[in-house]
Amino acid sequence: MKRPILHLIFTLLLISISHHVFGQNTYEDLQGRFVLDLPKSWALEPQTNDKVYIFKGKDKSLIVEYNEDDNDIDQLFLNGLATLKSSGLSNPETHTETKYLKINGLPTKWGIYKSDYNASGITVTLYGLVGSLGLQDQGLYAIAILNEKDLKKWEAIIENIFQSFRLPGEQLSGVQEISSLETTNNSDVSQTAMTNGTTANEEDSPSKKSAPTRWTHNEFSITLPEGWHEQEGNRAMEKEMIGWFNYEPIAGANSMLFCYQGIIWNRKLISQTADKTVKAAMPDAELIKSHVTKLANNKKANVLVYTGTGVSNGNEVELGSVNIIYRGGKCVLHQFSLGPSKEIATLEKQLLAIANSVE
Repeated sequence: MKRPILHLIFTLLLISISHHVFGQNTYEDLQGRFVLDLPKSWALEPQTNDKVYIFKGKDKSLIVEYNEDDNDIDQLFLNGLATLKSSGLSNPETHTETKYLKINGLPTKWGIYKSDYNASGITVTLYGLVGSLGLQDQGLYAIAILNEKDLKKWEAIIENIFQSFRLPGEQLSGVQEISSLETTNNSDVSQTAMTNGTTANEEDSPSKKSAPTRWTHNEFSITLPEGWHEQEGNRAMEKEMIGWFNYEPIAGANSMLFCYQGIIWNRKLISQTADKTVKAAMPDAELIKSHVTKLANNKKANVLVYTGTGVSNGNEVELGSVNIIYRGGKCVLHQFSLGPSKEIATLEKQLLAIANSVE
């Protein structure tokens, strides 16, 4: 099962984890135009034009062109494509779906293109990563060019850099995918209300207190132990995703809850789906533990624990993922978590406590 929307979530989680693990290399424009986070070794090259920025690391770079007269992200995106065409991608074709996003509250457009390039009789495929961003009354586009060999490693790094663009004084607030910027008129995306799950008591909501809280869905309820908070918004990103929670005691630790309904779903099939979900976050994920346990209600649960790495802001982050698959009412539930690998035992204990509380 392909889950493209989860890529956005995983990127945000990786940024969250790596911000607590590594020192920052944050660039703040001297003219107050924007702020962004760079890999440790990257820096701004000397400028010959104050509207063109080249951020460079070892052998990769990101080119940014600022436009003080235009914040139309469609036009800025076309400007970026034109620069790609003049830089070797003469006939760019879409490599991935072009997306309209909200990044740290700003309207953006992002896509990846590819084109054959002939150099001295040798044809190679080049990939152009291009994004446009509206900055109040101004805007910018950013591009990077990669060869086929480097795409797998550097695509996520370049995308993470782009997703750190923000206005001066603003904090990273995350990524939202939206179908059309035209319908939102570049305003804040409205938060979709959760239609099939609510907290038991608004005053005792886990987003407001860290004490154990009963979280209720129309098919079941669970107890969120102390320290767990529900993330507001983002809960309707996928029809199966019914909850997203973060664990305050562990920086960057998050859990998502998926509900699968229908006669085709069982713990074995969901375990296979869980494996694909984990490997979407960590392509090198290794299953280090897999067993079946009996919950407090005498029903069985599958436990899958993985370790692996992710790349964020140019840094390799050691990750762990705990997955618990069990039944709650008519749902077969998949409780997915991602966090620092050194905290994997704590995450497993926490998720099992949640699973044992299901009624």
